[in-house]
Amino acid sequence: MTNILTKVDDHTKKLLHKVHQVEYHSFGFNAEATGSYTYCFSNAMSHDVVDVTFTVHGPDEQSKFRIKVEKTDETALENEVETELNFLADEINNYRDEASYIIERDRRHRQTAESTKSRVLWWSLTQTAI
Repeated sequence: MTNILTKVDDHTKKLLHKVHQVEYHSFGFNAEATGSYTYCFSNAMSHDVVDVTFTVHGPDEQSKFRIKVEKTDETALENEVETELNFLADEINNYRDEASYIIERDRRHRQTAESTKSRVLWWSLTQTAI
């Protein structure tokens, strides 16, 4: 267990979330108003090195955090279809981003391998000549 204090404040300095001494934690919320939100991770009581990872989702990700409101059956069905379509669009974008990353990583690794192979060839030729 780590001795880390985690706080989230909104733009008016109102405390939205506070947790102390937890090893793993997840927290999500919808921004109610525009402005700066403050994330504070404090280890003043400890000298441990701690890795902190968090993700902030923008307006295009709101479908995942949308509050459900009761409506008529027809409107509810339309909202359900819209929610599913938004989810599918998000998943397609995530897949595209991941595929782009993998292709770029593969290209960089291939360049490194080709460069290394070329250097080994020249080194071997130089050693043979000497």
